[in-house]
Amino acid sequence: MELKTLVYDNNTFRIKKMNAIEALALRSASDMKSVDTAKQFFIDVLERMEIQVKDKWLPVKQPGTNVYLPDGIENDFVGVQKLVEFFMKEFLTPFFEKSVE
Repeated sequence: MELKTLVYDNNTFRIKKMNAIEALALRSASDMKSVDTAKQFFIDVLERMEIQVKDKWLPVKQPGTNVYLPDGIENDFVGVQKLVEFFMKEFLTPFFEKSVE
């Protein structure tokens, strides 16, 4: 299966490969019932996105740190929104549509 990419602000992003356990945990965490759970979900998504830097794919957010690539993406409302929407559309929604079948 070819990984889909998102180009935003001259950067190419993709969703890193995950197993079913990780995907199910993310789906459960996406309830957005409070600001804290929504914030954690967005962080979790950014930790599972990768950015292409030359010939390498690097995490958008390093887990357990406050390091983001590209620098400042965490303050880019439109950028974070696009990444989260891409993740939901290209990974979570299809993952659960297939699991229901």
